[in-house]
Amino acid sequence: MEYKLFLDTNALLNLQESAFKENFLISQKTLEEIENIKSSGKKDGETKYRARNASRLLDKHYGDYTVVRTDTNVKNILNNFDLDETPDNLILATAYVCNQSYPTLVCTDDLNCRFISRNILGLQTKGTDDINIVKNIEEYCGYKDVIFSDEEMSNFYMHTDCNILSCLQNEYVIIRKADGEIVDYRRWDGNEYVALNWKHINSHF
Repeated sequence: MEYKLFLDTNALLNLQESAFKENFLISQKTLEEIENIKSSGKKDGETKYRARNASRLLDKHYGDYTVVRTDTNVKNILNNFDLDETPDNLILATAYVCNQSYPTLVCTDDLNCRFISRNILGLQTKGTDDINIVKNIEEYCGYKDVIFSDEEMSNFYMHTDCNILSCLQNEYVIIRKADGEIVDYRRWDGNEYVALNWKHINSHF
């Protein structure tokens, strides 16, 4: 059976660019949460950066996803299942409404959300590491070849400690400008995109 992919807020923040490899659904509430995270004094710098980057990606990929409104049908689901009106529950109730029209696969890395989605709402549910999107089915070749706009390049170098490309540990990155010219090579060491060091070799050849 083919499912429509539904991402909650933390799944979108974790997947970043990889989320846009296929069309997906998100709740209106997720857009509101991302906007709140960007200016929240309670969130750490990396989480706020991921929210800002997700917001930029949503604008860049406009049309590649569908936003589902938080309407009375969604709130009725909360009443039907005796769930409190929290942001997480509103998002899951939105997924439930979607599932009434077509099979929906909820993607969340929040364990409590996963429990409610599976055991209370009865929805098909997986984490970001388990879903079958291009991120997970592409053959791993040890490096990624990326093209950055000027803005993306600036964001990358300002936040090299954020794994915005979702690289595996020790995976390499070839960085190109918009015209395709290679400008840098980096490696994700698990904490940061570090510059590569190599020795110059003098040879008669």
